[in-house]
Amino acid sequence: MLLRASARDLGDDQDSLTGEIIDLLRMNKAAARRTVLDLATGGTPELRRAGLWALGFVVEAQDVELLAAAAADADPRVRSVAIGSIPNPAGNGRGFQVLVVALRDLDDQVRISAVSRLGYTGRADAVAPLAALAPDPVPRVRSMVADALGQLRKVEATPALLRLRHDPDRHVRENALEALGSVGGAAAVDVLLLIAGDEDPLLRAQAARALGRAVDSDPRWFR
Repeated sequence: MLLRASARDLGDDQDSLTGEIIDLLRMNKAAARRTVLDLATGGTPELRRAGLWALGFVVEAQDVELLAAAAADADPRVRSVAIGSIPNPAGNGRGFQVLVVALRDLDDQVRISAVSRLGYTGRADAVAPLAALAPDPVPRVRSMVADALGQLRKVEATPALLRLRHDPDRHVRENALEALGSVGGAAAVDVLLLIAGDEDPLLRAQAARALGRAVDSDPRWFR
């Protein structure tokens, strides 16, 4: 009943309702899955979205094919929710593959969902597909790409982040700078040191914060 209620858009943020649903999902996972799967595989797009969202809290490895099918749904909102519920792609090759394919989705919110999920995988092979999205026409996507590359903490992401440091959008540039601090390594430290001497005090402060995270990753400091 609560999931059906959540499927109705009344213009509110639904925070309390969402909290109650999550508590119930975690209270009895087996019983919840029966209801959730029933909604996720039928009914209107609104009910499917509610079911697919809830599935993320009780998801199991075998659900990846159901979610892969939903990630190809005609409704972009269904696709976006399905991407957010993919089983942990860090150790699920099929889930990882679905996310990589979703990076090419025509809807920017679907791409953002896929980028966000990939950023938390910790997988080195996520760097290349994310970096390929750095020229995306939507600033929000590029900003999320920078953030995700920083989350991965792989030095292989440095070239893409250096390109994003010169993006025309200020938020993208700021996220790329922060991400360089998370990635670390000699190349990132060199750039951050250069920015730390900029005339703009805000840039200097941002570079200093990023350097605080990156400095231990540069072996030159320990010679």
